[in-house]
Amino acid sequence: MTEQGPRTVKGVVDRHRNIIGDQIADELIRDLIHREDMIADMLRTAGTQLGAFPEFVAKVLADAGLGEPVTPEHHEYLNRQFALRLAWLQEQFRNQ
Repeated sequence: MTEQGPRTVKGVVDRHRNIIGDQIADELIRDLIHREDMIADMLRTAGTQLGAFPEFVAKVLADAGLGEPVTPEHHEYLNRQFALRLAWLQEQFRNQ
């Protein structure tokens, strides 16, 4: 983790690009992001099977920077969806 948050795959590989070369760096970035995407898909599936709300899983994955990076606009959208779902849950429990 850096002070700005978790490092991206591209950021980590780019630090070593001058040693490994552009072709290997680009292939490594592609393969590692593909692997992260597969892990993220497994976490989404597990979250759904365990009853986690998709908004929560999506926000955690975006916050962790796992898989293909999301744009700042999409990250803000995920934050809004998370807040809406949380407010809905609070309302549900308040009425019980």
